[in-house]
Amino acid sequence: MYFSEVFHEKRGFDIIIANPPYGNLLSNAEKAVISKKYKSYASEIAAIFVEKYLSLLKKDGTITNIITSAIAYHTSLSYSRYLLQNNFSNTTLFTFDRDPVGLFDSMSQSVCVFISSNYQPNCKGNFYTSASLRTTLEVKQDLERVVYSLPACLANSYLLGNSIGVDFTTQHRLPKIGDGIVTSIINKLIQQPKQIRDVMCEDKRNQLIIRTSGNYWYNAFDRKPYKSTEIKTLFIINETYRNFLLVLVNSSLFYLWGRVYSDGRHMPVGLLKLFHLPDEKTLSMYSGEIGKLSQKIMTDLFSVFNAKSNQFQTRLIKSSINDLDIMLAKIYGLSEEELAYIINYDGCIRNKDIRNR
Repeated sequence: MYFSEVFHEKRGFDIIIANPPYGNLLSNAEKAVISKKYKSYASEIAAIFVEKYLSLLKKDGTITNIITSAIAYHTSLSYSRYLLQNNFSNTTLFTFDRDPVGLFDSMSQSVCVFISSNYQPNCKGNFYTSASLRTTLEVKQDLERVVYSLPACLANSYLLGNSIGVDFTTQHRLPKIGDGIVTSIINKLIQQPKQIRDVMCEDKRNQLIIRTSGNYWYNAFDRKPYKSTEIKTLFIINETYRNFLLVLVNSSLFYLWGRVYSDGRHMPVGLLKLFHLPDEKTLSMYSGEIGKLSQKIMTDLFSVFNAKSNQFQTRLIKSSINDLDIMLAKIYGLSEEELAYIINYDGCIRNKDIRNR
């Protein structure tokens, strides 16, 4: 009624700029009604808006949104990402983490900004993503320069389903890439023949304790550090792989992978299972070094454990973490440039105390 000329004369808007509501805001009755008309995930109301835009936009039009960060990683929003990729020549998605400082003062959630341009139904376009930006006070003080210079990299070939390389029509996680060097690292990871799920078993002799939330660090242990619902126990087929996973999960390489594919904080077991591993023959060549490193990282981690707060001050043993990545670089065939990138990834927050920043 208010925009009659837009639809009767122009067949839709040239551009839609929006900040839709986020979250599970609909009642079950509302979801039932909505689901009869829309295919999108009704437990995230923002997904409904993404689908609605397509009926409001003219051909060649553009959408730009500030939206929930779940649009980047949540598997239930795979259809929303498919709609953007399948109907726009180019979509670029920038992700802004809420920690340690939120991008917007009044916003408590992590957010994404996406721009989808040149509306062409069924075009199977390009989808570009930035890394998930950790916003510090320094970043906010120089926000315009930082945001306008954020790199974004083509992500189409790196969607994660049961493996890396699925397409937008399947359930997937969208990688938050940013730099081309990240795709180079991922390419070397996926050359390895196994995944963590392949070395898990029911035999309880070789246990691996995982902390499934991390924020600035992910950790694995050979014993339970404290009681928590975030602490999970996995069983590994042999000591060789168990020791290797103690090295891997505590490394900055694993942290980078988590930042690319997770919500940036949690590492659910279902996601952890998909990380690629070398075969046992390759690991046997380094078994002595891996064994020593796995023992040392356990000693170092528990030396910086605060039992009162159930927190590990992992930044204090960053040099030990670096030793893990040096070993992993040899095993995965990473270049010196790739190793340096991994060691320094999110260095502005992982290498210093930011509790009061």
